[in-house]
Amino acid sequence: MEAEEFWLEYTDARGEFHGGPLEVMWPTRFEAAGQVRAFPSYRGQRNFPGWYWTATCSELVGYESWVESGT
Repeated sequence: MEAEEFWLEYTDARGEFHGGPLEVMWPTRFEAAGQVRAFPSYRGQRNFPGWYWTATCSELVGYESWVESGT
């Protein structure tokens, strides 16, 4: 598969849609993309979702379990 065949799409934190071929989207900061889905929490849940502060992005990042949190 050639690079020209890849099409990337995302919605940024402001809700604006962006899309284009890989060569156009290459410099995009994907850490600025919006959250794709929520992390539900309920009694008896076997995983531990939450948020942690990342100095790299200077914002909170969601995780679905402690394994994903990187701590």
